Amino acid sequence: MFEVKPSRLGVNDDFVIISKWKVKKEDIVKRGQIIAELETSKAVYEIEAEKDGIIKILVEEDEEVSFDTVIAVIYEGDVWKE
Repeated sequence: MFEVKPSRLGVNDDFVIISKWKVKKEDIVKRGQIIAELETSKAVYEIEAEKDGIIKILVEEDEEVSFDTVIAVIYEGDVWKE
């Protein structure tokens, strides 16, 4: 299981908003695939899947979270696990 967290990318904000998910819960994702669009006070940026597997989204769109929050998990392989 791989935890997906927002990266700071040099911003001074303590929080980020999940603007849009580019995938759905339980989608199969590939490494390098854009999975979400995030927004800070100064920028909008996309994050990519860092592993192949099945994604479980933990945070809804328009939610504000801290940078250390796990926003999704990717289960490696093609078998869904709870």
